[in-house]
Amino acid sequence: MTTAAANRSTDLQSKPPSQPPNCPGSPFPPCSAYDFNSLVRIKVGGGDNPKEFRAHRGVLTHSSSYFKAALSGHFKEGKDGEIDLPDDDPNVFEAFYYWLFTRQLWDPNTIAIAKAGSVPLTFDLLCKIFVFGDARGIPGLRNAAVDAILYKSGEQWIIMPTAIINYVYENTPKDSMLRKLAVDMVMKIFDAKKLSPECNPELLMDLVVAHQDSGKAYKRLSQAEWRKTNKCDNHDHAPAAPYSPPLYDTMVIVKVGKQKQEFFAHKGLICHYSTYFRAAFQGQFQEGITGVVELAKDNVEFFKIFFGWMYTGRLFEPPSEPGKIPLESTLLAKIYVFGDARGIPDLKNAAIDALFNRISYEWSLPTLIIPYVYANTLQSSPLRRFVVDMVVCGTYESEGFRDPIYKDNFTTDYLRDLAVELYDLKGARPRMSQEQWRNRDRCQYHDHSNAPAAETT
Repeated sequence: MTTAAANRSTDLQSKPPSQPPNCPGSPFPPCSAYDFNSLVRIKVGGGDNPKEFRAHRGVLTHSSSYFKAALSGHFKEGKDGEIDLPDDDPNVFEAFYYWLFTRQLWDPNTIAIAKAGSVPLTFDLLCKIFVFGDARGIPGLRNAAVDAILYKSGEQWIIMPTAIINYVYENTPKDSMLRKLAVDMVMKIFDAKKLSPECNPELLMDLVVAHQDSGKAYKRLSQAEWRKTNKCDNHDHAPAAPYSPPLYDTMVIVKVGKQKQEFFAHKGLICHYSTYFRAAFQGQFQEGITGVVELAKDNVEFFKIFFGWMYTGRLFEPPSEPGKIPLESTLLAKIYVFGDARGIPDLKNAAIDALFNRISYEWSLPTLIIPYVYANTLQSSPLRRFVVDMVVCGTYESEGFRDPIYKDNFTTDYLRDLAVELYDLKGARPRMSQEQWRNRDRCQYHDHSNAPAAETT
């Protein structure tokens, strides 16, 4: 599985995920939003040393109505590409920054977690993240904060402390979904008699109204029932116009192709995924000193796909037809080879998964990729084994080998590998139906030598 998307759909009750699952209303920006040549500088916090962040203009304006107005209009911020947020908390912005690129609020690799499935952020920080998302017009961030609060309360079987609920009431409008969640907590899992006398009077008024409106439908919930609460009831579904400092602090430039098209990337992120870029940018070579790498012989289109995948975990935008893969088999094979050459195992895995899904959908062998695969991979390549297994397992009939149209696609090395595999099976060829192939374990074709987290100096 690809690392950026592997943990996004696990059921909370059967196996608690490292973070609550994302609402369908908070999708990643399209790849076009990662405006390669337009980075914005954001200074957060007051004093003489505000914390500085850099982000792609398109990603910010896609996710936030505030940043869209500031950067897309004729304001000074839009022209200069710089925004100052002196009154905002850098810790809150860090969580937003990490969410912006990962759709998660914390990095499980850098924040200690007491046990699997726990939420390491405090109620205080989660509520401040919600309020920041409210002030900056980021509905997806608000939803993520609400999910984490709901999950944390169900895990620890507690409600938010009075001081934090008061903060919520002091910093949100009357129709806020976070206020609604606070009321639900008190009504359904807490004894109102135990409320602190210091609680906000507006909370008490909301409790009275909620009790009157609920009537006979009101019910106290058990911990198990609370954990099954529909999170979408507390979401803002308005359409939106890993943060780890070692990953996102420093920017580097990659110049690709004969025209030297420039791509601006976070140094730690590109080094995290690629052993090639890690060696180039973190060593004593010229690239490490200048922060610039040139790939004159690489294809710009392949790099664009890698670049989008690096930030979104996707090789392509989801197609309108379920199951259909919009990228051609030849292109997927070339993406795999690019990932192989640049030491990006997770990109290789994503490409082979997409190729697997495309064949499952079309149920035909793309013989044109065989010569390319064998000309550009090593003998031990999982991709070679994959194209052999496609025939061994029954996606291609033997009559096709005699068809002169396809004859040149079957290279000598391929036929040798195929013959050896069939010989080893001693006639017990595992013929599979289309459904059986779909359910086959694709992990056997993956490269599990995941690049370790990048180190910075």
